Amino acid sequence: MNIKASIIIITYNQEDTIGKAIESVLAQRYAWPCQVVVGDDASTDGTRAVCEEYAARYPDKVLLMPAAPNKGIVGNYFDCLEACQGQYVADCAGDDFWCDRDRLQIQTDYLDSHPQDVAVISDWEIETGGRVTNTRDNEDYARFRRHMQGKDMMMAALDSQSIFPLLSAMLYRREPVRQMLCADPRQIRRDEWRCEDLPLVTALGSLGNIGYVPVTASRYSVNGGGVSNTSDSGRLYDFYSRACGCVLDLCEIYGIGQKEISTALDCRLKYLGNLALEAGDDGRAQDFRTLCRRVEPLGVKPRIYSMMLRSPAGRKFLRTIKSIDL
Repeated sequence: MNIKASIIIITYNQEDTIGKAIESVLAQRYAWPCQVVVGDDASTDGTRAVCEEYAARYPDKVLLMPAAPNKGIVGNYFDCLEACQGQYVADCAGDDFWCDRDRLQIQTDYLDSHPQDVAVISDWEIETGGRVTNTRDNEDYARFRRHMQGKDMMMAALDSQSIFPLLSAMLYRREPVRQMLCADPRQIRRDEWRCEDLPLVTALGSLGNIGYVPVTASRYSVNGGGVSNTSDSGRLYDFYSRACGCVLDLCEIYGIGQKEISTALDCRLKYLGNLALEAGDDGRAQDFRTLCRRVEPLGVKPRIYSMMLRSPAGRKFLRTIKSIDL
């Protein structure tokens, strides 16, 4: 069977939302064979049972990855990608869902008619605390509502402070990514990065240009309970520290100077400095100083945090003066 598109759905402990995510993908209308690859990352709730039910009901469409010890998001995503057989690949997180039933057909038609483009992106919805906004109505996202040169997409990903190109609103060609992974998987896949979207979007930008079609592709839930949405300052620090390290590594991989993304790096480090202070442990303080040593030039506020986080007295001083907006 010649599969046109594969859709990756990765999930962990999302029994309340995974069914809706799978249903939204299965509801797509298209005129060719399609494959849904579901990766449950050793959930401890009822998520796998829900996934097994869909795999049993749709054996010709849904491939549930074999049960395995917890891999983390990187291993889970890229193991699913290895199982994909489609010419094109899209994805949906287990706490999100696809909005438009024709999204996959529309994006596929675009890539079929634009062989020079490596991927296509569309609009998406963002749900925060029950409030839903659409990127098409926000000028901050206007950069993604046009045909983009690959370098522009790379910079949009690496220079991002809060406006990031959503991977689950994209459809991309599998073969060039597969070739890149075969040639040097560490360009895209590293467990220590703890993220799959940033390196993959950057890689796509390095491979070619990205098109745009005006359809609302998916809804992204900010309050989905993922590691990036937790209120635990220590867990938040760990997630964003790995992401910052990923940005620095990708700059080295693709030859992008830190000065080109200095504002975003400064914002990342100021945020991490505050999280390290709130977490209040030596390990994260040391990790923060290690990150700062990789950045040149280092901004004033990250430099102050790096110095003050070295000792309990320094941390006490920082907490005292935070009220005056250090």
